[in-house]
Amino acid sequence: DDLQMASYHIGIKIDGTTDIVRTNNIHIWPFGPSSNIATNNQVAAFMLPANIGFSLGRCDGLLGTGIFSFAGGGVNFFPSSLGSAEVFFSDSGFENAGFTMVSAGSFLNLTGSYIGLNTEAQSALILGNGNSAQITGTHIYLAIAPGTGTAVSNPMMSVTAGSQLHMSNVKVDMQDADMQVIFEDSALVSLNDMHFNYLGNKVYTNAAIHIGTNVTSKIGNNIFSNVGTGSHIAIVTDSSTDYGSIHDNLLQGQTLSLTSGTLIHSLNNF
Repeated sequence: DDLQMASYHIGIKIDGTTDIVRTNNIHIWPFGPSSNIATNNQVAAFMLPANIGFSLGRCDGLLGTGIFSFAGGGVNFFPSSLGSAEVFFSDSGFENAGFTMVSAGSFLNLTGSYIGLNTEAQSALILGNGNSAQITGTHIYLAIAPGTGTAVSNPMMSVTAGSQLHMSNVKVDMQDADMQVIFEDSALVSLNDMHFNYLGNKVYTNAAIHIGTNVTSKIGNNIFSNVGTGSHIAIVTDSSTDYGSIHDNLLQGQTLSLTSGTLIHSLNNF
């Protein structure tokens, strides 16, 4: 409880716990010895992707409240011979990076929190290898967009390799970044009551939601913000092997681009 730290490799590492672990009011920030901020070189090192705020192997129940992490590597779920992680974060903030989940069989619940990215090269969520995440009541945003209109290939969130993502009551602010919000491939994804917010009067080449192949997806009751005189694809599908429904979404001038023969059905989108 009530811990402040300036970590430059790993802030907190947990592996092998078989009972509840409680963490409250943890502040991971580049604190300096005589002021609230470290030197410029220290801050640059602190924000590198190799600097992990939380490194999680096996933990049977990590409960985190009031967490703030500014570490460049965010929260990393790593493969452990001891088992997987089950993690619950609430009322917390993660800046510069979100969550990387590559250890098989782990679970994340994030509620009432935010993930803030400072460049389009950072990720809010990388979900793979059969992991699952449930995110509710959370704000995810790109604070500093590239501003050049250049399309970037990396998505803000990716769900692949048999993973599952369930999101509801989440707002996503993209500034003017031309990048995918969510990329899905060989996954199960449910997105409901979300708001995808873009700046108006711009032309975007990337779809907000990109559905690859072998995806089961339910996308309903979401709002895609008005693009004004610009253009934007709200949802695109790649394959006829996809299955699910896209229903009751408020597109406000944005479009759907669905593969011919796809088993994802579109109903009442306007």
